[in-house]
Amino acid sequence: PAPPQPPPPPSPSPPPPVRDGIFDDWRYSPSARRAGSFHFYMYRAHSDVNLDWEAGNLNFGNLAGVLKYLHTEIAPLNYPDERKYAISRILRFSVLVNNPEQERADTPFGLHHTFVAFDYGRCTVPLCSRLWQAHGFYVGCQQQRKGALHSYEGAVWYSLPGACPSEQFDRATEACVKREPGGQCDAPDGGRQCTWYVKLVGAISLDELIGVRSYKELHISGGREYDPTTDRGIGTRFWDGILDAEKSNQRVFEVMKLFARKYHLQPMDLPEPPCGG
Repeated sequence: PAPPQPPPPPSPSPPPPVRDGIFDDWRYSPSARRAGSFHFYMYRAHSDVNLDWEAGNLNFGNLAGVLKYLHTEIAPLNYPDERKYAISRILRFSVLVNNPEQERADTPFGLHHTFVAFDYGRCTVPLCSRLWQAHGFYVGCQQQRKGALHSYEGAVWYSLPGACPSEQFDRATEACVKREPGGQCDAPDGGRQCTWYVKLVGAISLDELIGVRSYKELHISGGREYDPTTDRGIGTRFWDGILDAEKSNQRVFEVMKLFARKYHLQPMDLPEPPCGG
């Protein structure tokens, strides 16, 4: 009798599923990891509405940077029905960055790669178009140094320029997109128009993080997320102690733990390149 035939090779694995715009796989293929690129996490405080993240013209941060933003600019406001900008989540992004004019081997960020703020897709820094013309559509960073306002060690904000960063999202024209193509590309190679790529890989609820059933119910019951005059919350203790470095470090760790419970196959953290030259 003829010898038994070996089993057929397994069929290629399907691509990881996407749920609510969230990719299961945080990794990138070797072909996307060009020389000089850095792979790490960025985060963003956001509402329940997903955007076209690949369009860019948005600001992100590391975890400490996002918590600093929430603690100093969102939680103290105590809007009655929902947080400012309807912020309800912290999002995690798996990011590739490969800036032009890199100055050091351990980071894509140099002295020229300054942070810019975006407002509804428009760069609000004076003469920001000159930055893109001089240095390409680079990813910018800015250290949010701890001091009199907060105690988040190593807090950083990032800016990712997409197409037509000189106009708001709803005012971008074809001519502007052609003139200002931005830095988004599938495999960033450090060219002036190929500096970054992001994909959304996780999201956690702020209500779950601070230990309440819902933000609105907290306020209806007389609670407050954070009162800057007393440096405490009412009905939640998460934001207590804005200048307490130990508590701020613990808040960062609590966010990491919540992501780890929800996305246990992802690394808890990825090495983060230093900001600045």
